[in-house]
Amino acid sequence: MNFFKQGTEENLSVEDKKKFLSFIANGDSREKALFKVKNITYALSCELSDNMLTLIDWYQDSMILSTEDKIQKLIFFDTETTHINGLAVSLAMILTDLEGNILETYYEEINPLIKNDPESFEVHKLSDEHLATCKTFEELEPSITSFLNKGDILVAHNISYDIGVLIREYERLDKDFPSILSMKLDTMTSIKNMIEFKGIKKKNPKLSEVAIMLNFDLNNITLHNALDDTNLMLEIYKAIINNPEVKLILTEEIVNLCKKDKT
Repeated sequence: MNFFKQGTEENLSVEDKKKFLSFIANGDSREKALFKVKNITYALSCELSDNMLTLIDWYQDSMILSTEDKIQKLIFFDTETTHINGLAVSLAMILTDLEGNILETYYEEINPLIKNDPESFEVHKLSDEHLATCKTFEELEPSITSFLNKGDILVAHNISYDIGVLIREYERLDKDFPSILSMKLDTMTSIKNMIEFKGIKKKNPKLSEVAIMLNFDLNNITLHNALDDTNLMLEIYKAIINNPEVKLILTEEIVNLCKKDKT
């Protein structure tokens, strides 16, 4: 079975078609050109739409890429913010190989130079007084950018939110974004596509809900601590890729148990 569905390029936008043809003209293979344009892998079935891709599909697709194209290093990351769509008050990043083995860890609490929204403080518990003693994103930017440049793809739960935080911070500094910000894997969506919903409507799964479905013990984890959340996300990733037949069933009982959790 071909890795890329035949005719996929017919579904590209005009802009993407131009990119695709440009890569072909420069000598890239059809598969490699599609990979560069789409920035994602396709499900092994080659019949699933992008929004139906599961974490297992993504991992198995990544494993069969050639060594040259294969994603080698992942950066799992999480942010906590001043308010919804706000600025970063903490950032955790864990660099791993494709199998989830930890290579390096980064964690910083950040002075956002603005006040916390009270509701956000209740979530992450990082006070304005404490954050005033921390370094600003501008001071940390060289080390943050250096770390981001070590990875091939970013991984997060509801990744569009956390990437939005980083983009706002780089825009505030009038700095170019690291190229990795265009390469992303959302565990929320890719795991959602694996879940059987019993007695409830289909929904985006919270990180804590996924952990409970996998029978994780959350007693020693501080949810909404960026480093704890990132470690939890990594453990979930490893549990799923190492057990492709895993059954995830989300029930009303689990949802009610995690109601106070906003992740």
